[in-house]
Formats: sequence, structure tokens, C-alpha cells
Amino acid sequence: MFKQIVFAKNRSLLWTFVLVLTVHLGISCGIVSQEDEGDNGQLQAKHPVSKMIEGFHLLSYYAGTISTSTEFVSYGCKKLALSATLSDEELAVLLPHAKQKAVEFGIPIYVEKDLLVTQLFSPTIAQGKTVILFAYNQDVLDEYFAIKAFRDKAIEEGRLGDVEKEIAWRFGRLLSYTDDTIERLLGAEK
Repeated sequence: MFKQIVFAKNRSLLWTFVLVLTVHLGISCGIVSQEDEGDNGQLQAKHPVSKMIEGFHLLSYYAGTISTSTEFVSYGCKKLALSATLSDEELAVLLPHAKQKAVEFGIPIYVEKDLLVTQLFSPTIAQGKTVILFAYNQDVLDEYFAIKAFRDKAIEEGRLGDVEKEIAWRFGRLLSYTDDTIERLLGAEK
């Protein structure tokens, strides 16, 4: 109950804290040395944070976001969180960390190679990439799979256009987005 009250009254402060903590952890959780990174230098140059932080390390940043995602999901701040979109190589490095954090915080994770496509995000956001889902409990993962099944059935029946907004709203709520955030994402250019 206390967590819900604190979260409800301080949502914007909490998200500011999440951002600061994520960047901090991403910088300080070096799981691969700069010398061993190979092609990661090219990826770093493409990430916007690399222009702001000298010595930015992409895999460390992703490890930090995984750490904060597992913690915030386990405390009920979000029902479901998504990792960054990961290549197979990035997943191979980061998955052991994600599994360890999931065990530490007692939450289920799921490696999703076919992320649910909704009007919330660009349809190509995860194309050819993998996303790790961090769920508060198995019921949340089951709801995610139910939304995907609902979408697949709508596509099969030729009525996706009739239910696309419903699918986006259901997914947005599962991600614990506010109604205003869902509306903003639905209206954003993709």
C-alpha cells in the first residue's frame, strides 16, 4: 500500500529518478571492456547518450537499464518493462545478467523475438531484434501473450483496423503508462 501511495503521488519525480539511475548504472556497470568490444564502438556512436558522456559504453548502459527495470518491476512501479532492442550478440552478453537480476528480484522474464506490434511504437522498432520482457508476475506475462493472441486473431479475421487502438491501450496499460502517455504515443509520428 505504501509503495502505491508514494508512486501515485510522485510519478514524475520517480521517472526522473529512473532516468538518472539508468544513466548512472549504464556508465558504471562495465561488463565488457572497451578494448574487447569489437563492433560495439559503431553502436555507441549511434546512441544519443554517446554524444553527451565521454567514455560511454553501450553494453554497460543496457546492463544498467536491465538492473533498474528488474528493480522497478519487482517493486510494482511497472507491471511490465521492456529492455532495449538487442542484437543476437548483445543478447548473448546481457541475458545472463538479466536472468541473475530476475532471480535476485523474484520476477519472471521472457526473451521476446517477435515483440507485439501496436500503434504505440514504430512497427519496425524491434524488427530483427530481441527484447527482454520483465514482468511483475506470470499473470502479467500471460496478459501480454493474450494481447498478442488477440492481435493475431484480429489479423487472421481481417479486423485489425477495428481493434488496433484497443490493442495499443491494453499494451500501454500493461506497460503502466498513464492515459496521457498512451494518448501522446498514439498521436506521435512513427
